[in-house]
Amino acid sequence: MDWDTYRDAPIAKQYKVPYQSTLVMIRESGEVGRLVAQTSKPKIKALLDKGI
Repeated sequence: MDWDTYRDAPIAKQYKVPYQSTLVMIRESGEVGRLVAQTSKPKIKALLDKGI
């Protein structure tokens, strides 16, 4: 997502995305996890695994 364009978008507000470097994992039931400013491959993989 282009943060400069979508920082005020309804979905960004709905999920309270504070920064461009935010990853939010969403399933049908809603948010299952998030990372802010993370570059750790194991942490990002763990978040993605939650979504499967």
